Amino acid sequence: ALGAPTLGANTGLTAIAGTTLTPPAAAIGTGSGSIDLRSNGGTLTTAGTLATTSGTITLSATGLLSIGHDLTTTAAAGTVSLTGLGVTQTAGTITAFGATTVNAGAGTISLAQATNDFTGAVTLNNSGANNVAIRDQNALVLGPSAVGSGTLSLTAVGVSQGGALVQAAGAGAVTVDAGAGTIALTLATNDFTGAVTLNATGATVSVRDTNALALGAPTLGANTGLTAIAG
Repeated sequence: ALGAPTLGANTGLTAIAGTTLTPPAAAIGTGSGSIDLRSNGGTLTTAGTLATTSGTITLSATGLLSIGHDLTTTAAAGTVSLTGLGVTQTAGTITAFGATTVNAGAGTISLAQATNDFTGAVTLNNSGANNVAIRDQNALVLGPSAVGSGTLSLTAVGVSQGGALVQAAGAGAVTVDAGAGTIALTLATNDFTGAVTLNATGATVSVRDTNALALGAPTLGANTGLTAIAG
């Protein structure tokens, strides 16, 4: 178990356990330093808020990674890396100014707190029949993502991408709720194997698939345009 550390203004913190790491029930702030907490042989559950400006927050477990407290980065270089056999959020807010990478292995991804705010691109990776859900109170930008055969839920005020989104064969439904924003999932290398339902009231909703594309019934604004391209 890790006690509450006393750190310098920009002192980074690394703690690695061969089995299960138990973080302190205390807020940890490292200024521009990074935070690296790893359970190399077990689960990892947050016990207090974690914050850095331009450092990286790395949380890694060989078992389930459970986030129940705020994770915050406030500069473009301030990235977040989340790894586990499943990555779930039970409480708290993730505020990531830089890129966020989530690797959940053969487990679910559930980062669905309404107050989350991902400014940088978010990359989502998992496998198997495991669902993926992410929510952003503002716009959501996806990085290159490869998900399993479960369902995929994206909720934000506008959804776009900077890398291809690929589902495993025979995957579940994809639901994109973009509120008053737009949807732009238009990369030619996307591959949706589940039916895609697009809901938004912004100016345009667009989706593209390198192969066959099945569309669910969309919920659109009075003047929202729809573009869907397969192959």
